Amino acid sequence: MKGSLLIRFWVVIGILALARYASGSASVDEQVKMLAERYRQVEDHLARSVRYASRDDKGDTEQAWFNGSDDLIKLAVERRNGDERELTEYFALDFDNDYDGMFMLVRKETPAPDGGVQVEESRKYFGEGKRGGNGVLIRELRKSAHFKPGEPTDTVRTPNVTVDLGKKSNQPTEDELREMLNAPTKMAEELRKGAPEFDPFANIKGDSDKYRVIHGSASPDGRFAIALGFAREKIDWDALYDQELGSYYVEGGAEDIRNYVVDLAQKKILGETGAG
Repeated sequence: MKGSLLIRFWVVIGILALARYASGSASVDEQVKMLAERYRQVEDHLARSVRYASRDDKGDTEQAWFNGSDDLIKLAVERRNGDERELTEYFALDFDNDYDGMFMLVRKETPAPDGGVQVEESRKYFGEGKRGGNGVLIRELRKSAHFKPGEPTDTVRTPNVTVDLGKKSNQPTEDELREMLNAPTKMAEELRKGAPEFDPFANIKGDSDKYRVIHGSASPDGRFAIALGFAREKIDWDALYDQELGSYYVEGGAEDIRNYVVDLAQKKILGETGAG
């Protein structure tokens, strides 16, 4: 039946989601550690990710990175006003479900009277609050540092100051919170209306005619993913795509469906998962 492949999509995604979010009642410290680890993982494989970008004549830039399974993994926005610079970066455990966990870094650089640079940084962590509810601000860390002329502006040695989120004035309003959580995906969608600035997968064919990668199934290092295919030799993917649902389907039984583990960089099928 038509829904058979859709069901399989969600079975596989559900298994991955359970593994990722097994600690549904994770403490704030645990959630922050998960987001910090995700930050590290994403930074490690940006160089082998698809990048979209836009720039204007003022030097303002917007960039979005997608992994080999077409998932948004990072968005960065840089705004300039003369010698002032503001950088905002977004990372999430899963941007399709950013209410489950998102990290936002804001760094502002302002010229100082002595010719140096004043740097202000904010690190916001969003996740499950102590009183329940997802997509809330669970921790904010701030740094403030002054650098002399010619001095490197790396804040790695600058201590963090933890913001007291118990004060209402330090909590974003509901509208501000929604805007922060929705901003990265909205900007990424706009950037994707143009051609990618860099695509490491563009000229690699491999076994790509035999499968379609499942969004959200990439390994943390971005090297492997789960894909769906069929037992038949030739597959008309266009005929199997449901525009309304945004998914592939098949008329027939489960014996025609295959689940693969694929190497994203080479677009090679490494084997079947055995889920079929």
